[in-house]
Parts: sequence; structure tokens; C-alpha cells
Amino acid sequence: MYAVIPSGYTAVSFSNGGNNFIYSDNPESFGVTPNDLFYLWGASLNTTPKDVEMYHILYNGWNSNNKLMVGIAIRNSNNSPVTITFKGSRNAWDIQSNQSANAFEKTPGILRDYFNASYTSVTIPAYSTQVVYAINTNFVTGNYKFVFIRAQFQSSLSSNVWMRLFVAGENKINSTTFLNDLFNISSPNAPGTTNTFTGELSYTQKITTLDANVKTTYRFCEWPRPLSNINEYTGVVTYKSGGLDVNAGNFGVVYKININNANGKRIKITPDWSNKDRQYATILYRLNGSSWTVGSTISYGQCWYISLGTNNSATFDFVLPGGNYGNYDISFD
Repeated sequence: MYAVIPSGYTAVSFSNGGNNFIYSDNPESFGVTPNDLFYLWGASLNTTPKDVEMYHILYNGWNSNNKLMVGIAIRNSNNSPVTITFKGSRNAWDIQSNQSANAFEKTPGILRDYFNASYTSVTIPAYSTQVVYAINTNFVTGNYKFVFIRAQFQSSLSSNVWMRLFVAGENKINSTTFLNDLFNISSPNAPGTTNTFTGELSYTQKITTLDANVKTTYRFCEWPRPLSNINEYTGVVTYKSGGLDVNAGNFGVVYKININNANGKRIKITPDWSNKDRQYATILYRLNGSSWTVGSTISYGQCWYISLGTNNSATFDFVLPGGNYGNYDISFD
């Protein structure tokens, strides 16, 4: 059963597309000292690509400029080498507080660069472990460190290959047992839980078809519950207990909208400005498979208008970047 649709909105029905997706945001903010080694989430890796997105605000628990590593390590438990094919985009920023509002303008560019990135590969010997993709940075005294990674990994072998997402302080990074210690941690151990999601999804896309001749408004990235859309969050494989059981807003997921009767019309996207915590909004989008575009940052009462061109059908893709809020209202004019 679905919730009553808010007045003026029409429910949207979605199907899933793409590959599996690990999203790491629980806990969203936590402290890190030089001796800390945090295992955030793990999964098996095989010949099907798997996406990873990490969104964390790290507190300088030592109040110093110690080193910090955030990333993905992969263990090959086979008796032969494995080739890991991957691509990604990443960055870290010093911010003055632990609020996501400090981060929302930084994530769209990382996502765009990820989608446009070229693949590379690394070979991991039999029974070996390597850090394959990571941010190496230093804390700045008196600042939080916001870290954001988007990447994709694929194994040349179909089994016995494992990935772990981690955060490590300076002393752990320099330890000769660092990687063995990481894979010996029995379960995710980052401190605390928050009202966010860490886990694995069976999709990187949510797909729907709309008719631009229909004069109505649709709500995408719908949150909070109760929900009126159909299957918007269906496809959770695993999730960290104590947090959300879905990736609220579907951060990092491509919403693929196939549009009929698009000729000469515009798509209008309006964030829900009734959320008092929302002062600005960002978006990443593309039309008909063209280059990904970081939309302009908009503020209270504003929206995005994007022309759909002169063809009768169009495909519009967009992503809700981390640090924003859900509820993007879509209509056509």
C-alpha cells in the first residue's frame, strides 16, 4: 500500500537499471585519531561492475595535522592474480563544521568527473591485498575534513575477491599490518549511527517514462516517508543496522526519464523549498546522452528550466548530489 499522494502531485512508477551500488554515509560524521582504523562497509567483487560512493565528514579527533587515508582496499583470495578494472573521482576539503551544507556544492563536479573518467586497471597477485583507490590527505588543525569518492570496480575473476571501504589514521597507515588489520575486523566499526544509509543497492539507475503533454507535477527523490511513488527505493541488497534501510533521496543514483511529446517543451525542476534547512540546491544532469552538466546553484524560490529540443522524444538524466535534500518536483511547459 502507498501513501496518499500529496495534492497536485502524480505518483511515479520506477524500474531499476545499471549495476550494484555501495553507498557509504553511516555514520556521516565521526572522529578519527592517528591510531584509528575504521571498516565502513564491504562486499564481494566479480566480473560485473560495482559502483561505490563515500560521503563522510571526519572530525579531527587528535586536533592536529596528522595524515589520513580514506578509500577502497581489495583482497584477492584466489591462487592466481586478478585484474581490477576501475575508474573514479575523489577529493577532500577542509570545512569549519560537520554540516552537509558545507559540502553540497562540491559533490556535483566529482560526480560529473566520475561519469567522464577513463578506465584503468591494476593487477593484484594471488593471496594479496592492495589499496586500489583512495584519498591521501592531512587534517588541518581546527577543521573537519569532508571526503567524497565515487568509483567503479570490476574483477577479472568471478569469486574470492573482496572489497572494503575504510578510513585510517596516520599510525595505522604506516603500520606494516595495516591491510591485514583491516580485513581482520569482523564487522563495520565506525563509531556511532546516524539517520543515514550505508549498504548495497541492486541499481545505479531509476528509470521511468513521462508524457510532456500531461499537465501535472511529479516528485522525484521523494523523502521523507510515507512515500507515494512506486518502487523508488526497491532494490536494497544489504544495509547497516541502526541507520536507514534505504538510500533516502537516492543520492548518487541516475534518474533516467524517457519523455514522450517533448518537442518544443521545457522540463522544470523545482526543489522543495518548504524544508527550512534548505537554502540552496544543486543538480547534475544531461539531455539525450550528451555531456553531463553541473547545473547552476539556485536559492529559495528558484528552479531549473531545461529545453528538451525539437524531437518528439527525449531522455533526461539527473542525479541528486550528496549534501542536498530530496524532493525535486518535475513538470513540463
